[in-house]
Amino acid sequence: MSSDRTDTFNGKILIVDDLPDNLRLLANALQERGYEVQCAINGELALLGAVADPPELILLDLKMPEMDGFEVCRRLKANQETSEIPVIFISALEETFDKVEAFAVGGVDYITKPFQVEEVIARIEHQLTIIRAKAEIIRLNSELEQRVEQRTAELREAYVELQASEERFRLMANAAPVLLWMTDTEGNCNFLNQGWLDFTGRSLTQELDDGWVEGIHPDEAQKCSTQFRAAFEARETFKMEYRLKRADQKYVWILDTGVPRFLADGTFVGYIGACIEISDRKEAEKNLAREKAHLVAAQQVAHVGSWEYDLLNRKIWWSQETFRIFGLEPAKSETSSLPADSETLQPMSIQQFKRQIHPNDRPLYKQAIQEAIAFGKTYEFEFRIRRPNREVRLVFTKGRPICNEQGQAIALFGTVLDITERKQAEAALLETEERYRRLFNSTNDIIFVHHFNSKGMPGKFIEVNDRACQKLGYTREELLELSPAEVDIPEQESETKALVEELKIKKFHVFERVLLAKDGRRIPVENSTQVFFFKGKLTCLTISRDITERKQAESALLKSEEQFRLAFELAPIGMAIETLTGEFIQVNQALCKTLSYRSHELRNRTWLDVTYPEDLAVSLALHEKLFKGEISHFQIESRYLTKQNQIVYAVLQVAVVRDARGEPLHLLGQFLDISDRKRAEEQLIYDALHDALTGLANRNLLMERLELALKRKKRHPDYLFAVLFLDLDRFKVVNDSLGHLVGDCLLIQVANILNKVVRSTDLVARLGGDEFIILLEELRGISDATRIAERILAEVREPFLLDEREVFTTASIGIVFSSSEYQQASELLRDADIALYRAKEKGKARSQIFDREMHFRALQQLQLENDLRQALENQEFLVYYQPIVSLVTGMLTGFEALIRWQHPQRGLVSPDEFIPIAEETGLIVPIGKWVLHEACRRAKTWQEKFPRQQPLRMSINLSVQQLRETDLIAQIDEILAATQLDGSNLTLELTESMLVENVESAIALMHQLRSRKIQLSIDDFGTGYSSLSYLYRFPVNALKIDRSFVNRIGEGCTDLAVRGSNRQIVETIITLARQLGMEAIAEGVETPQQLAQLKALSCQKAQGYFFSPPLNRQSAEAILLANIRW
Repeated sequence: MSSDRTDTFNGKILIVDDLPDNLRLLANALQERGYEVQCAINGELALLGAVADPPELILLDLKMPEMDGFEVCRRLKANQETSEIPVIFISALEETFDKVEAFAVGGVDYITKPFQVEEVIARIEHQLTIIRAKAEIIRLNSELEQRVEQRTAELREAYVELQASEERFRLMANAAPVLLWMTDTEGNCNFLNQGWLDFTGRSLTQELDDGWVEGIHPDEAQKCSTQFRAAFEARETFKMEYRLKRADQKYVWILDTGVPRFLADGTFVGYIGACIEISDRKEAEKNLAREKAHLVAAQQVAHVGSWEYDLLNRKIWWSQETFRIFGLEPAKSETSSLPADSETLQPMSIQQFKRQIHPNDRPLYKQAIQEAIAFGKTYEFEFRIRRPNREVRLVFTKGRPICNEQGQAIALFGTVLDITERKQAEAALLETEERYRRLFNSTNDIIFVHHFNSKGMPGKFIEVNDRACQKLGYTREELLELSPAEVDIPEQESETKALVEELKIKKFHVFERVLLAKDGRRIPVENSTQVFFFKGKLTCLTISRDITERKQAESALLKSEEQFRLAFELAPIGMAIETLTGEFIQVNQALCKTLSYRSHELRNRTWLDVTYPEDLAVSLALHEKLFKGEISHFQIESRYLTKQNQIVYAVLQVAVVRDARGEPLHLLGQFLDISDRKRAEEQLIYDALHDALTGLANRNLLMERLELALKRKKRHPDYLFAVLFLDLDRFKVVNDSLGHLVGDCLLIQVANILNKVVRSTDLVARLGGDEFIILLEELRGISDATRIAERILAEVREPFLLDEREVFTTASIGIVFSSSEYQQASELLRDADIALYRAKEKGKARSQIFDREMHFRALQQLQLENDLRQALENQEFLVYYQPIVSLVTGMLTGFEALIRWQHPQRGLVSPDEFIPIAEETGLIVPIGKWVLHEACRRAKTWQEKFPRQQPLRMSINLSVQQLRETDLIAQIDEILAATQLDGSNLTLELTESMLVENVESAIALMHQLRSRKIQLSIDDFGTGYSSLSYLYRFPVNALKIDRSFVNRIGEGCTDLAVRGSNRQIVETIITLARQLGMEAIAEGVETPQQLAQLKALSCQKAQGYFFSPPLNRQSAEAILLANIRW
């Protein structure tokens, strides 16, 4: 059990899934979080478990054998014992209708695979919370009903007492200082005490005739009448506050409380009520609300929060500003025991508060609190807090204890202030002073500082910066002896006094002046001047910016306007100036050319006229935002119409031109024609979905169409479609012999044939190479697809004219039909590929319809491949040995080593079953190396154990993959060295097809092997494609005659012609071997007649079941020990 698994019991969960891995994953995760878990691997077990031991919640897989999740849920909901158990579906199905069906059958949630365990846990806890909340509500309702019943009984007893004391009440009512009233069972007032009549100044008759609502303020009359009527109908006690007209005709606030009256037997007899004046309380509440609002506002303005800590109940309350300082929202869960000022203070979790304090400051804060409580003293403390967004802030808090009569601290009250910025400001102040000094002297602007003299006019400069000295040509000492008037040009003297007065009022002013340099140069500047008190004196700071360049720019503005006009007219993109309502004011030639209008024609239209109708809504919305100032400009890609109603794609960029007050004047638009780019994008999209060579759909488009077909199949179960997987049978031969260009031409012609054969609603796609997929939709039956397949096969059989020559080829087709079992497009392609493979196995040039047996065989083959990979590691392979006998002496000359596989479950597996898989996967290389090593080791062992005049020779087959290994010679050397077997006692058997694949390379390899005295033989001679012209070049020691020739030369072959021709073939091979100085070894000898024929033809050696089948090690040793002569 995991060490972090909790012992807390959170509830009981039933998990239903047919996959053990899913059950294990969810069960472990839930158990670690304290849940009791039940598991079921199918619907039947789930239904039994839910009834026997009902869980609080069920996690239900959708796709399960025999009974799917929908049916399980239906049965759960139909059973009264399990109908209330919530069900959460978990499935890999993402379709909307699957989810809708899940909720329709009673599911409360739907989780899509693959899932995150945390998400599943969260959703489970959410559903359990709802369940438990419902249970709690039921319990509370029951408890409330009991309390109501108890209270009703008490009221009935009270009414009996009330009836007995009614007379006493009447006497007391008139003497009471409150306003009393009573009603009958219809709600009509039938009693008012003297206090009421004195208050209103009206007679009892007037009051009873007009009704009590008559005296209520019009603003509350309707509300009070409605509230009274609702309470009256429900026979409920009510309280109402409203304004009632007094005898002096003034309205005053009263609190009216009414209760229903019942006799001892429960008979309702009306209402009785009392009214008291609450004008003073209302005024106090109003003043209190105003004061609280002021307090909250003051805290918000001052950024000061308040807090209170109840030491006895260990509860904290914060003001809204305190929550803001800490970056939190007020807690909603703690609502009990609020302080008197609960409208301004909200509860706060102590643990949450502690977590907000910086870990390094918590001990100091705790010490400050403890000292304040212990000594009853006010404390001040600065500490750091961490907001939820990880921001660290510095706060200052001040608090004091509140003590009881015994002097014991029962609460703390205080304030908190965020001083982060203040502290940062203080820290920055020292830097600022130094930076100010550096900036003061390094800025490019002129800076003057001066006081005002006794006449209120600018006095001498008290500070100037280096730039002022440089610009005006004075030394610092010279400038400090001058006043602002002495560096002004004479023409500005009359304006100085007015500027000074305006400056004293505004305190800050920006204006333009001209300074006079020492050498007489005039420097236009823009002054930013501020007046303030410094060391008790009115001081002026002026920053003068040289605006010489700006003035020159302004003089150049007229010239730039002309340049804009030329740029506008000659711009290579369309440009237009429009009114705010869209009328064209001015358009350039590029825009006219793009839209095929003359200039005057466009000026009589609006941009609405040339915008494509479907794009108007988006454009109008952006214009609206532009006018409102929400955006300064916008860029949109849209369609527009030329004069001939042709569509032009363009990027439109629009900005609003405003006047000096910021009001919009007109619109400026730029219009970039992107039609060519859009056409290129469309072409790119086409290319992304089509094969570049044939123009057919590619894998991307095919997968999209297959997914759509599958979705349609789910919606309409009767819908039938088929997928045809086509592969050319001899394409590689064409490609290798005639070249890739010819191969490409063949693919194009095949694509044309496929397009011609299929219907317009079908899809032809090329996956790559010579593989094509045809999607046939809207089929009426299976025969529709098979007819199309047969027509394709017939068309492909016809000769193709390629590079001025006729080329023949055929095709194989795998067919799979739509089924509700298919969930993904890849599954269709998989099964179509399996059917294609089966068609090729049956001889190619044919079509094959997929069935489940094919899939089963494919899975078997895949399992066999997986087992084969483990077989080497688990040492499951065996070597069997078949004797090779001399037909001259009848004695054993050696063995051929043959591999066998001892499968742990299947037993002995035939090489015909696993060798092709090993060759296909490349496992034949390590397997062949192991066989070579084991056979050599065994040969050496037998040579030592059974010494003979002629050493025993071991023959071993090499695969084509082994021949391609670059280190084959090194491997053989290593094995011979490890086993100490002499190379002359080893024969390696090669096939013709292996040798002619690369003749020169094969000859070189064979010479290397012969140099090690290793014997070489050609296996299955006569069945390959070798040329006899190569045979004499091969350093081969023997030719092995294939069993297919040998088994037809005996009397067992009834066809005399075949028997005769095969005898001639065998004789020819034996003669050829003799003439080339080689041995002839016959394979597959099974009868005495075959042996006699071979001896008559002077064949030197033979092997086969006539002599012995392949033997295990022990049986082979027995033959060696017996020294048998055949």
